[in-house]
Amino acid sequence: MHVLEELLNARWRADVNLQDSQGSAALHAAAYLGHAAVVQRLLEKGANVDLADGDGDTALAWAVERGHDAIAALLQGQLFAPRVLRRVLDPMAIAEQILPMYNEVTPLHDNGAGHATIYLHAGHAEQRGVLHEDSPRARLLWQLIQRMRAEDPRESLTAGALAADLEVRCVELHEYQPGGALMNRDHRDSGSTLTLSLLLSDPASFEGGQFITWGTGGTRRAWADADVPTPHELGQGDAILFRSEDLHNVTPLTSGERRALVVELWARPPNNLNRYR
Repeated sequence: MHVLEELLNARWRADVNLQDSQGSAALHAAAYLGHAAVVQRLLEKGANVDLADGDGDTALAWAVERGHDAIAALLQGQLFAPRVLRRVLDPMAIAEQILPMYNEVTPLHDNGAGHATIYLHAGHAEQRGVLHEDSPRARLLWQLIQRMRAEDPRESLTAGALAADLEVRCVELHEYQPGGALMNRDHRDSGSTLTLSLLLSDPASFEGGQFITWGTGGTRRAWADADVPTPHELGQGDAILFRSEDLHNVTPLTSGERRALVVELWARPPNNLNRYR
C-alpha cells in the first residue's frame, strides 16, 4: 500500500487506468490477487470498472473467477442505473441565478450545428470562472456539486462515500437549437466518474431533445444495434445522475430551445481549463 500511495500521490500522478499489452490494468491485477484495500483505493482514485482486457474481461470477471467474493461485491457495487433526482433546482433559482449566465459568461464553444457550450468552471487570464466567484450563483453551483457527492450510490468497503474526494472536472451550460443534438455513437464522459445533467428549460417549451442512456446499470461498453435506449423524462429543475462512463445522448431538437446544466466530477485535481483551449 505504501508504494501504491507514493505512485498515486506523486506530482506526476500515475495513471490508474493504464493498460498493458494484454489490456490489463492495475484494477485487474488487484482483483485477481485478492487485494481488497488496493481495489478500493484504486476506485477512489478513478479506476474504471468498465476497462476490459484483451479477452473482454473486466476486473469484476477476474474477481469472480478467482473466488474473491468481497472484491466482486465491491466492484459490482460500482455499477448503478442512472438516477433521476426531482426538483434539484426550483424555477425561480433557475431564472434568477442560472439563465442570466447564458448572456454574461464566457468562454463559449459553438459547434455550428445547433449545440453551444459555456464553461462555468474555466476562464481566461482575467477571468477564472464562475466557481471562483463569491456570489449567490457560485454558491448555488457548489451546492449542486455537494448534492452530487451526497447522492453517490456506489458502495465501498467502509461507510465512507467514494465521492467525498472527487473534484470538479467541468461545470457547463448547454444550449440546443433546432437540429442540435448529442448523438455521437459512443458518447461517454471518459475520464470522469460522476455526471449530473440538469434540465433548465420547461419541457413544454421544446420538442425532441430527449436525454437517453443505453444498456442496464451502466454495464455497456459499446454501442450495438440491438441496444434499446432508455429515455429519461425530466421536468424543469430535474436532474439525472449517472456514471460518466455510461453511454448517453441527447436526441435532435425539433423545435424550441433546450438548455441544461452539466457537472462532471473526477478523481483528479480541479480543472480550470475548458476543453477547447
